[in-house]
Amino acid sequence: FYELSSLPEERSRKLFERNYAATVSMVLAGEPLREIPKALPERVSVCTPEVGRSALAGLRNALKKEARA
Repeated sequence: FYELSSLPEERSRKLFERNYAATVSMVLAGEPLREIPKALPERVSVCTPEVGRSALAGLRNALKKEARA
């Protein structure tokens, strides 16, 4: 609420519309209401089972190499 009342009207309207749309989307999807992040993080990474398996395989190989040395 502080930002809505302290920002210039154009910016506060955009902020309100974004948050309102996100809230309506959550309600329509039957999700519980939660805090809406201000922005996306600078870096977004996607983890899939394949990424995890590949990382584990790399760690296992590194441990095997250390055990042999």
